[in-house]
Amino acid sequence: MSKYTAFHPYAVYHATNPLDMLRPDPRAWQTDRDRNYRHVANVYAERSHVFALTNHSEGLDWTERPEVFWVAPGTSPRSTSVGDVMYSPSTGRAWLVTCDNLQEIPTSKGGKD
Repeated sequence: MSKYTAFHPYAVYHATNPLDMLRPDPRAWQTDRDRNYRHVANVYAERSHVFALTNHSEGLDWTERPEVFWVAPGTSPRSTSVGDVMYSPSTGRAWLVTCDNLQEIPTSKGGKD
């Protein structure tokens, strides 16, 4: 067992519409997740580290990091960016990547889990 699997995973979803990088909208996640996002990886780390771990840096492709389990083979990976979502399957909470932070996405019921 990897030392990284001690963390609860965060599922990383990349927006499928390039316009979401210009105008991130949490409603896209709430209304039609399967059409608007593609599950690309599970990351075993603290939430505060997931964004950095899913970006290319220091000459390393982020899909090669030991904390990252790439689940979208056959696609060309891009770094996580504005408009993408980090989701915690264990809690049902999700966060939208915005220009300057992570914005928690309210559940479709209108409240937060």
